[in-house]
Amino acid sequence: LMLIPMVIIPVVSGGTWKMLLDPVFGVGSWLLNLFGLPAPNWFGDPAWAMLGIVIIDTWRSTPFVVLIAAAALLSLPRDIYEAAEVDGANWWRQMWYISLPLLAPIIAATFIVRWLGAVKMFDIVVATTRGGPGQSTNVVNLYIYQQAFQSLKFSESAAMAVIVLVITMILTFAFLAFSKRLEN
Repeated sequence: LMLIPMVIIPVVSGGTWKMLLDPVFGVGSWLLNLFGLPAPNWFGDPAWAMLGIVIIDTWRSTPFVVLIAAAALLSLPRDIYEAAEVDGANWWRQMWYISLPLLAPIIAATFIVRWLGAVKMFDIVVATTRGGPGQSTNVVNLYIYQQAFQSLKFSESAAMAVIVLVITMILTFAFLAFSKRLEN
């Protein structure tokens, strides 16, 4: 059950969440009204639209991060912790000096995978807001798509896609170098 959000197609989850967070007929609005809170127009108000997309993406990606974190924590060797306890290290010192350095490569890999998922965000935005209201949820990939297939500016959109690729690669390598330094 926990992995279901991860395997649902993003367009389907975006459409489902759009119905759940509908300001008039949505279950989310009903629950908020049940507690006496006003239901925001999640995808119709520029102040709330990006938060709605962040909620959907967080719901979809949390099972992956939890699964990786649980597997990583279970793979840590117990004898190091036993030796640290014998030496008098408390929980905080064990976490800071043992767990974090051992988990640094896994944290880096998970961060990079999630960050790349955020960079390629397209389908949830199309299913919920199509970049609106106004331009409040217009992400880079949607803008590139609009330039290519609505404005027919293929060369400009291809150049933008290459720029996004180069920036993504630079930031990924920078984060890998930082995590390598943290690991050491």
